[in-house]
Amino acid sequence: MQGRMTLKSGRDEDLESGTFNLIEAATILLNRRKTIFIAVALMAALSAGILLLMSNEYISTATILPSGNNDQMNELKALAGLGGIISPDDNSSELFPVILQSQEIRDAVLARPYTFADDGKNVSLTLKEYFGIENPDKLRRALLHATSIATDKKTGVISLGVETTYPALSQAILNEYLAQLDDFVQNKQRSGAKESARYLAGQLAQTKIDLEANENQLETYQNANRDWSGSGDPQILKAIAQFQREIEIKSQTYAFLYQQYESAKLDVQKDIPVVRILDKPTLPTLKSGPHRMITVIMVSLMTLMAMVFYVLLSEAIRRKSGGNNEVYGRFRTELSGAFPRTIRTINRLSKTGRVEVTADQNS
Repeated sequence: MQGRMTLKSGRDEDLESGTFNLIEAATILLNRRKTIFIAVALMAALSAGILLLMSNEYISTATILPSGNNDQMNELKALAGLGGIISPDDNSSELFPVILQSQEIRDAVLARPYTFADDGKNVSLTLKEYFGIENPDKLRRALLHATSIATDKKTGVISLGVETTYPALSQAILNEYLAQLDDFVQNKQRSGAKESARYLAGQLAQTKIDLEANENQLETYQNANRDWSGSGDPQILKAIAQFQREIEIKSQTYAFLYQQYESAKLDVQKDIPVVRILDKPTLPTLKSGPHRMITVIMVSLMTLMAMVFYVLLSEAIRRKSGGNNEVYGRFRTELSGAFPRTIRTINRLSKTGRVEVTADQNS
């Protein structure tokens, strides 16, 4: 009898403090199992319905091999804490990811219409129509979200991917990305050798003009003094010698610049990085998303944990309030204000749970 009174006293203390042991928590959860199960099933069904309404997505992938003068010491520099001073070679493939994500490339990809086959039908649409967005900044952001770019730090291999709801559209967009990248590298990217060749071409053209002008001046002077070869006039001989000396200097300068220009043109060909595609854009046949089963399982687990927390928390507050309906009601009111829709659903479902708890407690 004494032992029973002690046990009752401990239970009374637990009720007053609002705490309960593991067995009591398990009992509470078992009594409310129907409410928990209904809430989990409801959220699982809701998430499954939403996911079924979402279209399948397909990702097309491509791989670019590294090119240019990659710094082989970059990884060691990074390990030594010198990563901040590492600058990629302007003419290497290290800059390809930056170029692909640039606004110029994205605008070029967004500008053109795409025609592709889908379920045996020819479909033609622009990315503005596909995304349903008019704002240019939001449109660029949507394209960037559909694009994935990753670089292997050890090998320098660049992996590209574009994901849309149409397999052929994903492939077409990725092909356009690569075409725009190649066009930028070949025609727009500035390099040291290209700038040197451009400068030498200008100097070569100006030297040729100056040389032709000196030759014309000499010819004009000789025509004006036809007997200059037999003349003993020192002024005429001096002028002729000056013209010939200037022509000789210009000729040597022109020959030197011409050699340098031809060498620079060869350097330009070496200096321009080549977009070396290892794997061309694929036509995906398997969907890449959404992952419906995994998502439903995750939503169910999160709902289960939320319901367990809610049931135990509400029971702890009810016990701590000592049956004070005003305190317990205030807690439920504040909780309802924070999560109105969720609490209304739980309240409707929890009525059955309360009946079960009462029946078990009475028994």
